[in-house]
Amino acid sequence: MNAERPQSDATIRRRRTLRQVQALNVGEGALTHLLDAKLAPPRPPPGFVVRPRVSGMFEAAAARPLTVVSAGPGWGKTLAAAAWAASGPTAGKLAWVSLDEGDSDPRLFWSYVLAALRHTGAVPPENDLAELVPGPAVDEEMIRRILYGISQLPEPVVLVLDDFHNIHDADVLSGVAMLLRYQLPQRRLVLITRMDPVFSLHRLRLGGELTEIRAADLAFSPGEATAMLD
Repeated sequence: MNAERPQSDATIRRRRTLRQVQALNVGEGALTHLLDAKLAPPRPPPGFVVRPRVSGMFEAAAARPLTVVSAGPGWGKTLAAAAWAASGPTAGKLAWVSLDEGDSDPRLFWSYVLAALRHTGAVPPENDLAELVPGPAVDEEMIRRILYGISQLPEPVVLVLDDFHNIHDADVLSGVAMLLRYQLPQRRLVLITRMDPVFSLHRLRLGGELTEIRAADLAFSPGEATAMLD
C-alpha cells in the first residue's frame, strides 16, 4: 500500500481558507475560483509600460503604516500597484484583496482580509489568525483578536485593499480605523480608492506615518509618455 503523500504548507493553507470563509454560501469549486480572483493582484495587460518611478513610490510607501492611493477612475491606480506587486516588494509579504460593492459587509470583508493574510504564508499555525473565523457580528473583540494576531507575526505583511471606495459599512470602516489606531511594526496597509477614506488620517499624517499617492503622482512624465507610445 502506498503511503499518503504529505500535504504542502500551501495546500494546507488553501484548504483551511476554503473551510474558514464560511460567509460565502457557495460550492467549494466556485469558492476556490472566487478566492483566486479576490486574493491575487491583476495582471498588467500586454504592452503595459512599467514605470520604475511609480513602482519606487509604492515600494517606499509600503514601509510605512498606511498608504492611501487616491485618484479618480482611469488614472491607473490598480495597474500601477499590480506592477509594483509583480516586481517583488521588499517591505513585507504581500496580501491583496480586490473589493467589490458586495464586500461592504463585516463578515465578508474580514473573511477576505484573514484569507489574504493566511495566503501570504506569513501566519504560523500557532497564531490566532490561522484559525480565526468572523461570526455573523464582527465586534471590537474580533478586531482586537486580529490586531493581536498581526502583532505576533514573525515578519511584516503589506495588506493591499483595492477599490476600497466600495466599502461603505460603518462597522467595517470603524474596524479598519481601529487597525490603524495602534502602532504595529508588522502591519503595512495600502488603500487604493477613488476617494479619501472617511475616517480621520490627521494623526497619521502629522506623525509622518502616512504616504499619499495621488493623481499628480500617477500622471505620465514626458519620458514615460514617450516610452508608452513607442
